[in-house]
Amino acid sequence: MKIDLHLHTSERSMCSISSAEEQITTAIQMGLDAIVITDHDCMIDETILASLNRKYAPFKIYGGIEIRINENGYDEDLIVIGLHQDILTQKQWTYPELHQFVISNNGFIGLAHPYRYRDFISVDVENYPPHAIEIFSSNIGMDKKEMRLQLKEKLNCNLMSNSDSHSINSTGKYYNELNRTPKSEQELIKMLIDGDYTLSIPI
Repeated sequence: MKIDLHLHTSERSMCSISSAEEQITTAIQMGLDAIVITDHDCMIDETILASLNRKYAPFKIYGGIEIRINENGYDEDLIVIGLHQDILTQKQWTYPELHQFVISNNGFIGLAHPYRYRDFISVDVENYPPHAIEIFSSNIGMDKKEMRLQLKEKLNCNLMSNSDSHSINSTGKYYNELNRTPKSEQELIKMLIDGDYTLSIPI
């Protein structure tokens, strides 16, 4: 199963210019089997999600969220998948609080586009390591790939490869290939945490 874990839609992300249906149909055309819609600080309604899954089956659409945390005057973006509680959009999170909440509720947390704007990570990933960090996306260059690899080794976490698509022009550019098709969202989360997948581009 080829899956993009980080993708935005115009219905909920002001910086996106492509709708959920445009993103889905493009992902299908690009040969993906699933996407996770991770809009900024906003989650897709589960009723809408269920309707999209019925319409585009067997293609799978999962709901997640990209949460921006500002600590020490700098922003970091975290991808959360597998949790659907309203508190994710209602609370002003610190990174340790968000990390503890996701872990205790058996969700997945990943660091989006590390080192995109600067040469350091502003949240405490050493004491609160994410399950994975993004090494490839359409919004980060290859120039800092080695820094991301070093961070992965330091944290002993997984890597992920996602489009971070805000328009159909980048949808399908990067993805992850699961070693099997999960039977449920819970199984998907376990596979992501266990690193039971490969990247679309070899390291």
